[in-house]
Amino acid sequence: MLMKPNQQILDEASNWFVDFRAGDIDTRARQEFHQWLRRSPEHIQAYLDISATYAELPSPTTNGELDVQALIAKARVTADL
Repeated sequence: MLMKPNQQILDEASNWFVDFRAGDIDTRARQEFHQWLRRSPEHIQAYLDISATYAELPSPTTNGELDVQALIAKARVTADL
């Protein structure tokens, strides 16, 4: 059973994920990211967890809004697992 990464590692993974999604990654940053991943299996797991969470997010409606109540309901169900 995999342990949940600590909050600092999740924050770092989130920052890397956002940087990659925004396209703010140059060659040096990519090398730093690879070094960060190689430092710990926890880093890899945290990055995979963040990306999986992103992939599960619903698409916004045509007006760009998310159904916040649906997100809250899904979070409650997931927390109960």
